[in-house]
Amino acid sequence: GNVINGDGCNSLCQVEVGYSCSGGTITTKDTCSTICGDAKRQEPSESCDDGNVINGDGCNSLCQVEVGYSCTGGTISTKDTCSTICGDARRLPTEICDDGNVINGDGCNSLCQVEVGYSCTGGTISTKDTCSTICGDAKRLPSEACDDGNLINGDGCNSLCSVEAGYSCTGGTISTKDTCQFLCGDARRQAPSEICDDGNVINGDGCSSDCTVEDGWICSGGTSTTPDTCTCELSLIHI
Repeated sequence: GNVINGDGCNSLCQVEVGYSCSGGTITTKDTCSTICGDAKRQEPSESCDDGNVINGDGCNSLCQVEVGYSCTGGTISTKDTCSTICGDARRLPTEICDDGNVINGDGCNSLCQVEVGYSCTGGTISTKDTCSTICGDAKRLPSEACDDGNLINGDGCNSLCSVEAGYSCTGGTISTKDTCQFLCGDARRQAPSEICDDGNVINGDGCSSDCTVEDGWICSGGTSTTPDTCTCELSLIHI
């Protein structure tokens, strides 16, 4: 019904590349439309064309870009390449995680892969993942005060990867676990490794700098919350 080029039927009444025309008779005109899936993106009716009419690969059977995808490179002679949009808060099948950003170091990296020492859960095609450190995996990450490779309470680093009262934990990195030991001199006697704790690390006052009772002294009263009081045995003889 016209001699306009670029609408599917050109000025010579020839079907243009990437189009299909049908319905024309001796009394009626043809209706022309783009051929979706022919690896030729015809704008504006096609927002993508990846060379097929399969849904779920980024460009659907109507040659429209699917949610969570970006399709680029398509022209009148070349097809589009489609890929998921990492960081859009939608976890698609090719993504291991998507936490709504492309920041490295928060559990889900800029390539939507789970980072070492993290677990990411909850992500769907419409919701983002929530990532958290894996406590007890022998890797101390920034949000953990310690990680000794287990979830046992009472060994210095508890099941929440927090340092327990009376302990000091050191040596942990992103690839190595912490070693925890009693904190001598903190006024808490932690049996059995501490024989005494008088609240300091001064030698010569009955309880030494390594929390053992010194010769000629008696230390008593210390608990996991209170310090020992040390008395010279010689003074007890004179009482």
